[in-house]
Amino acid sequence: MACRQQSPTYSFLSIPETKSHHLCIMMRLLSRVGIFKFHINPFGEESFGLAPVSRLLTTAFPDSPCSSPLILLLLNHHLVDPCHQLSRWFRRSDTSTTPFEMANGKKFWDLTGAQPEFNDLFNKGMTCDSVIVMDVLKHVGREAFKGIGTLVDVGGGTGLTAATLAKEFPGLKCTVFDLPHVVNSAKKIDGIQYVGGDMFLELPPADVALLKSMATSDSINLTNAEVQDILEAHEVLWNHTLSYIKSMCLKCAIELRIPDAILSQGMPSTISYLLSFLSIPETKSRHLRIMMRLLSRIGIFKSHITPSGEEAFSLAPVSQLLTTALPDSPCSSPLILLLLDHHLVDPCHQLSRWFHRSDTSTTPFEMAHGKTFWDLTGAQPEFNDLFNKGMTCDSVIVMDVLKLVGREAFNGIGTLVDVGGGTGLTAATLAKEFPGLKCTVFDLPHVVKSAKKIDGIQYVGGDMFLELPHADVALLKWILHDWSDEDCVRILQRCKEAIPPKEKGGKVIVIDMVVGVGINTQTAVETQLLFDLEMMILLTGKERDENEWHELFVAAGFSNYKITSTIGLRSIIEVYP
Repeated sequence: MACRQQSPTYSFLSIPETKSHHLCIMMRLLSRVGIFKFHINPFGEESFGLAPVSRLLTTAFPDSPCSSPLILLLLNHHLVDPCHQLSRWFRRSDTSTTPFEMANGKKFWDLTGAQPEFNDLFNKGMTCDSVIVMDVLKHVGREAFKGIGTLVDVGGGTGLTAATLAKEFPGLKCTVFDLPHVVNSAKKIDGIQYVGGDMFLELPPADVALLKSMATSDSINLTNAEVQDILEAHEVLWNHTLSYIKSMCLKCAIELRIPDAILSQGMPSTISYLLSFLSIPETKSRHLRIMMRLLSRIGIFKSHITPSGEEAFSLAPVSQLLTTALPDSPCSSPLILLLLDHHLVDPCHQLSRWFHRSDTSTTPFEMAHGKTFWDLTGAQPEFNDLFNKGMTCDSVIVMDVLKLVGREAFNGIGTLVDVGGGTGLTAATLAKEFPGLKCTVFDLPHVVKSAKKIDGIQYVGGDMFLELPHADVALLKWILHDWSDEDCVRILQRCKEAIPPKEKGGKVIVIDMVVGVGINTQTAVETQLLFDLEMMILLTGKERDENEWHELFVAAGFSNYKITSTIGLRSIIEVYP
């Protein structure tokens, strides 16, 4: 695939050319994480090829089983939504009700029986897995099945596993045993007997009962290098597929206040201590341990073994950012809870539908919720409060850094208007750091109305596309990435109208990402791509490189700018009229 405006790929996929930039960003991200390969073709264009992982997702290789149906099952909203219930589930004493049942109102197996579409998705996913597993068993697992006369495949679904075994081992008589609704809807395969029932009550008699789950490289002694490569690619694919569970476990840990619990003890905390401190029932002991092990593996916490041999967990640099009890460390928890709220996660399920739409004004967020992001903040006070807390938290973090390394941009300013200033925390911090600076917070009327007012800060409600209060400097902190290029030009023009000429101290201060500037680690580049896609999903905006910023400033009538990379992934851009 070539990443350019007239690429034949857009025609092949029936994706409108208006989505060129968005598709390119998504492909860059998927290449960074190893799903595809990234190339520069002879014409200097970005191009993408198949990696071992993405070879598993195509139907075009006759000798390679396709994993796409299984991945679509694992990423279906019925399986993703229950993760939002984790913290509530941990506080319940019973273990019989699962997060799945809390989210969907039915047990997993009851839902497959009640919803034919979900049952079909499940069967296709399991059939796909059967193809993969049996492909491996043909190479390295035959010994276990030699000499068997009859076999019952318990939970055998569509019967593909049984049919493959019957073909590989002539004379083997196979029975598929599954729930009645599964057996009734299965397309029958000649030579295979199908029986419906309850495996907790009685099974059909046979020489061997087969209970098949997913194969891993630990479950068989592999000797075939090609098979090993296939299984390793599957491990990578499944890890990426289930990565949302990592994020949701992080959300759960914040909601349960695990970082504060560990900090309060002053030493690595055992599971028994966390259960007691957090009022989590002991019936959830194993589940909490597994979650903490996962969060430790990905660097959120640190894992230890105590002198008595118990597993214990302490704060890592990441989880220190999630506690409210460290006075010199700003707490990022409100921002994380905003980013992982279901209102922001649900639109991701709309992505493929959105890519096929020609208009770019309707976002995946609006497709999921029926309202634009800003309309929803105005209509739902609870969501608006979550958003304001998240932005306030970010302001604390940014201003903490600016106190140390970004002061130069604010020296000598007399008046400042913080456009989209929310609760006013940024303005209040600046006023405190720079005595004599008069600050005005400008935001939507419902934001200004609900904000708790801070002494010395003026609050003005209005529309930044129409008119802004006059000031020496207009501050745009994490604002422009929310908007399209056309909207950004309009906002910048209103800023230019509100400030004096450059020789009288007028300027606009933009705090936003400049893609490719500053930190250039694997994590930093990947995070910038993720934020770019987040803006695409929630709003009509994007993250921009320096050339794109330059084009905006010129289009809005500004003469010059200066970029200072000081705030991690973000930079300070001083823009002069």
